[in-house]
Amino acid sequence: MRKFTLIELLVVIAIIAVLASMLLPALSKARQAAQSSTCQNNLKNVGLVFQLYAEDHGGYFPRHKDAAETIWWNNPNRAMYTMNYFRYSDSVKKYADPMLLCATTTVQVAAVKGEPHALTYGSYCFNGYFPNMHNGTLTLDSYKTSLFQDKIKYPGAMVWFGDCSVNGATNFLTSATIGYYHGSRANFVYLDGHVASLRPQEVPASKTGNYYANPVFWRGTD
Repeated sequence: MRKFTLIELLVVIAIIAVLASMLLPALSKARQAAQSSTCQNNLKNVGLVFQLYAEDHGGYFPRHKDAAETIWWNNPNRAMYTMNYFRYSDSVKKYADPMLLCATTTVQVAAVKGEPHALTYGSYCFNGYFPNMHNGTLTLDSYKTSLFQDKIKYPGAMVWFGDCSVNGATNFLTSATIGYYHGSRANFVYLDGHVASLRPQEVPASKTGNYYANPVFWRGTD
């Protein structure tokens, strides 16, 4: 059996290294695409859960916060868990339902600020700009009421949930709390249930002073 010389072995090693360097970026992109697809599927399932809730409650979606400023739908011991719409991935530590967790995010949004690894909130922020009315008028406290689905004129254009940055510890989706974890893109689910992956420049500002830069995207209204 012929023995390879040291030079020949080095050449083989160099070729393998070159091939590996060419293959790794492709594998990395494939992994990112798979994670983004899983994230989008999670968001779609969360949208379905909220639709199911609305069907069970006369067409009203879960509200974002209650009058005591408590996050209502995804905190430990909150309604969406106690009513079994979501289920803990760890019933003792009360970690979030797996559908609320994005595999790409290394630090999840915590239920309590200062606890970035609590895994109780999950990875997604909730659009609290739903156009609920108080006596026929939009108020800053509109997110404390339950949204009636027929109030939305453009459910296919109104964002519902999206990837949330670590800075989004309030779990309130705004243009400042979006996490672009998927190749400089963020995943969103809309009120009609479809999902989309958007670049930062494709996401309108949530608010400029008291003016909503895109009321269709954030509020589903003109």
